[in-house]
Amino acid sequence: MTLTLLPNILLLCILSMLVIVSESTDAQEVWSDKALRYTGFRFEIRVNNEEFDFKLILASRAENHFCFGWVQDSPRGTIVGEARCKNEAGQKMIEFVSALGTDESNIRIYEDSLIRLHPSSFKVMPPGRNTCFREEPHKCSHLYFQGEDGTPFQDR
Repeated sequence: MTLTLLPNILLLCILSMLVIVSESTDAQEVWSDKALRYTGFRFEIRVNNEEFDFKLILASRAENHFCFGWVQDSPRGTIVGEARCKNEAGQKMIEFVSALGTDESNIRIYEDSLIRLHPSSFKVMPPGRNTCFREEPHKCSHLYFQGEDGTPFQDR
């Protein structure tokens, strides 16, 4: 008897999900829900201590908080990167990054929490990888960007 009820139960579950999705027609509501659960941010910090490799320290802290993203040395002598974490961990990461940097540090929190580069974990990027953006922090000093396959293209 329970096996005959299973298809009906599945149908009810699917219909209830469709009702929930149809009630949320505004895509902004869906994104704001993600923004409530996650924190995404980009940073550029200047560190006055040459004694430690702060990229590895940031990567270790991010992995401990189950964040993903990336960090890299920039041509300007700063440390740049992005991170996306669950909200509480994201706030802790922002505080940690802020504490590492000097007054020249710049952190930009994304409203939609979505970071622009998406590694599956937290990566230390090689120095040659072009990771710059159209706007600060870590703004490109030129108009050329590098695609995922490594080929350059001009930003429009």
